[in-house]
Amino acid sequence: MVTVRDLSAYDDFRLDEADYALVGLRTGQKFRMGDAVKIKVVAANLSKRQLDYEWVTDKTAGGSGEPGKKEER
Repeated sequence: MVTVRDLSAYDDFRLDEADYALVGLRTGQKFRMGDAVKIKVVAANLSKRQLDYEWVTDKTAGGSGEPGKKEER
């Protein structure tokens, strides 16, 4: 799971209850249920059958520089 605390390295995100979205206060970046995002696995606990993830921004992946933006296919 990518936690809101983990996202705080990129922006201060607040919940927009009306839109069911997390919105970045500085960037205006929105994350809504069902949005496609890139992640990488950073930890695995086999006994708990649990994975921890980290959000991969488009800047770190060599993309457009708009983190969390859906990609057209």
